[in-house]
Amino acid sequence: MKPLHDPPDLSTVSIE
Repeated sequence: MKPLHDPPDLSTVSIE
């Protein structure tokens, strides 16, 4: 669950 995109890691982690 690591930020693979530019968007905030929080958003990515929350979705994933």
